[in-house]
Amino acid sequence: MEAIVHRLSGPLTIYEVAGLKDEVLKILEETPGLILDCSEASRCDTAFVQMLCALSRTCVKRGLSFSLIPGPELSAAAMRIGLDLSEEIPVSGGEA
Repeated sequence: MEAIVHRLSGPLTIYEVAGLKDEVLKILEETPGLILDCSEASRCDTAFVQMLCALSRTCVKRGLSFSLIPGPELSAAAMRIGLDLSEEIPVSGGEA
């Protein structure tokens, strides 16, 4: 089975993180890998960036593939905290 693409849109902020974390972990129980497409996010904050970094580490520990299509909002949120997403999480396309 291949990695699936899961698209997220709208705000990806501290207010959505808990629900998104549960949603993504459930998907990872059913697939060997995930490409998280955040290219249509309307807003991202550092809580979401932190969740992505933790999710990436979890996938590595479990032997699952995880990559990201960041988009401009996520890239900007990462840059605000001095993080190069491509150094933390494999990037599948879009802006890094």
